Amino acid sequence: MFEPIHGSAPKYAGQGVVSPLGAIGALAMLLRHIGEKPAGDAVERAIRDGLRSEKIVGVEAGAQKTDEVAEVVVGTLSTRT
Repeated sequence: MFEPIHGSAPKYAGQGVVSPLGAIGALAMLLRHIGEKPAGDAVERAIRDGLRSEKIVGVEAGAQKTDEVAEVVVGTLSTRT
C-alpha cells in the first residue's frame, strides 16, 4: 500500500544508483496513516531540507549514490531528535 509509484526498479538492484526518496516519502505517508503525524512530517522535512540545501542533488538514476541520499535524510532526522 505504501510504495513508490515506480515500484522497486529491480534492474537497478544492488547498484547503488537509484534515489531512495520515493521509498522514504512513502514511509512518511505510512507514518501519517498509522497516526504518527509528527514522525511523518519530520521525514518529509528531512527530504525537503536535503533538496533545498542541495545535499541531495537529484532523483535521476546515477545523480547521487543511494546510500549518500539516505545518509542525508537520516542525518537531518537525527539532529532533530
